[in-house]
Amino acid sequence: MADSRIDFTAEWIPSKKEQKNSKRENPIQVRITKAVLETGETELLVSNLEESKFSTEDLVTLYGMRWGVEEGIKNLKPRIKVEQFGCRKPVGIYQEFYAHILAMNMVALTGMAAGKEIKKKNAKRKLTYKYNWKNTFLHLRAKIVKLFIRECVVKILDNLIIKVALNLVAVKKGRKFPRKDTDEPTRVNQYYK
Repeated sequence: MADSRIDFTAEWIPSKKEQKNSKRENPIQVRITKAVLETGETELLVSNLEESKFSTEDLVTLYGMRWGVEEGIKNLKPRIKVEQFGCRKPVGIYQEFYAHILAMNMVALTGMAAGKEIKKKNAKRKLTYKYNWKNTFLHLRAKIVKLFIRECVVKILDNLIIKVALNLVAVKKGRKFPRKDTDEPTRVNQYYK
């Protein structure tokens, strides 16, 4: 941050812990780009993208586009507890991981299916609303086994869509939250299932 340049290349030397984890001791050439946000905050974007191929504006645009990916990771890690496997063997870990991905996709599909009901509820409201991911996951988790072993799948799905449409969250455009500078761990739950 102290460097006055907006876009420059620097040498990053991994710390002892990073060297141990990544088994990489050599310094790495990284591109550092400063992006000024609408709030006036300056973000440091660190990448290995070449200046000749990606302009500063391109990196700022990419930074904004990453939000959907970060939200997906936020759902995957602490909410589904994807890092907390009940198995020790690789085959079991793969099965659990793919089951988590299936659950995430089913939540998204359920939210999309509830879209028509949500749209009806939004018709007379000032704000736009969307389905609540966490509540949708909880409702789906309670019914997921029944979806695969029962013949009345349509009835279960219709009931699930009604429940999802009842738990909405407001979508506020331009909503920003200040970042907190803290040394506290960011992991929500460190306990095994």
